[in-house]
Amino acid sequence: MHDNICLKHMGEICIDHETQDFINKSVLVLCGAGSDRSKLISDELNERGYMSSHRGVNWGDNKVESQDLDYIGIVIFSSFNEKREFDKLYPKLSNKIQKNKIKVFVFDITESDKNRAYDSNKIDDLKKQISKDLDNINLFNIKR
Repeated sequence: MHDNICLKHMGEICIDHETQDFINKSVLVLCGAGSDRSKLISDELNERGYMSSHRGVNWGDNKVESQDLDYIGIVIFSSFNEKREFDKLYPKLSNKIQKNKIKVFVFDITESDKNRAYDSNKIDDLKKQISKDLDNINLFNIKR
């Protein structure tokens, strides 16, 4: 009986409990090109039981689009630079995040950090940092 109670509205769409649960577990991760840093973060989230995808803000073939924010509960930016660029380049998408009350987190993993990790064969250290960052924002393993 309570499964059909409307929890909130996203535009004209009424969100039920099942859909809200899906949204709460859906994460979009953004970095410059949407291929390295965001993929590492997204892969870790998927391992933890979330439904995560990754896109780019600045360049590449994997740029973020409006539909990427549909039914997303969390957006993670790999660094403050990507957040700043996103807000500048995509004001309508920034508004969509605010309107839909999507949680936003910003990590401090720069392009230079990623390059150093790959160049010095310390990618596992970067993955450990990502794991700690996710724990710090309470995105723990939800697999059952």
